[in-house]
Amino acid sequence: MKKFKVQEFSNKFCELGLKKGDVLLVHNSLLSFGIPTDCKISEVPSQLFNDLKSIIGHEGTIAVPTFNFDFCKGLAFNRQETPSKNMGVFSEFVRKLPQAKRSQHSMQSIAVVGRQSDYIIENDTESAFSPEGPFDRLKELEGKILLLGADFNSVSLIHWVEEKYQVPYRYWKTFSGTYIDNNDVYNKSYKMFVRSLETNPMLKLYSIENELKRKNKLHEEQVGGGSIKVFDIKDFVSIAQHFIEQNPYYFVSNHPNFEKS
Repeated sequence: MKKFKVQEFSNKFCELGLKKGDVLLVHNSLLSFGIPTDCKISEVPSQLFNDLKSIIGHEGTIAVPTFNFDFCKGLAFNRQETPSKNMGVFSEFVRKLPQAKRSQHSMQSIAVVGRQSDYIIENDTESAFSPEGPFDRLKELEGKILLLGADFNSVSLIHWVEEKYQVPYRYWKTFSGTYIDNNDVYNKSYKMFVRSLETNPMLKLYSIENELKRKNKLHEEQVGGGSIKVFDIKDFVSIAQHFIEQNPYYFVSNHPNFEKS
């Protein structure tokens, strides 16, 4: 496994064009970078967070996905305590910060720190990707997506596009169950645009990545064995919409109409 120095990230973030006031949606897979040589592995999330905060300042905002689908299985969702699942250690680090604010959706929540946190999470929408919901607000604020070692297929904004175009390989499903928020217990319902079991869509989004690169809209730097990528949400959404308008199965790799990039 490759080795790296955490101190490299600060310069890389600047080279990628991050600046004061940026609104960032961060997807992460920190293990892809390798083993740090200048701090403990457990300290990497806090170091990265501090580096990002020093660059974007108090004016900036950091959001991370804190998805957990146990509510679909009948388990209670506790807005303060339910951990994210398979979202990466950086997401969990941010979720646990005292100043972090979590959106309400019981399955597809985000945790947010910074100036725009209240605005981003204020609406309790049926779907996390509904108009005026947290992901829609990130788009409205002209945020950026920061991939910290994460694969391009992890970009969750694709679901905003899928919902807008009501793609045929998904359908609406409502989930109800026990919801806990600051020790208040409710029975609540939320919707998700879930994958069709018949199609079982497996998405590949590399055609968006390639188009971003072609248009010089994606910035990338290497650290250790992993890469850091930054691009605007509006550019990602615009390209994804263009492709789905051509072909609703454009990104579904296991469908005959999949467009190979």
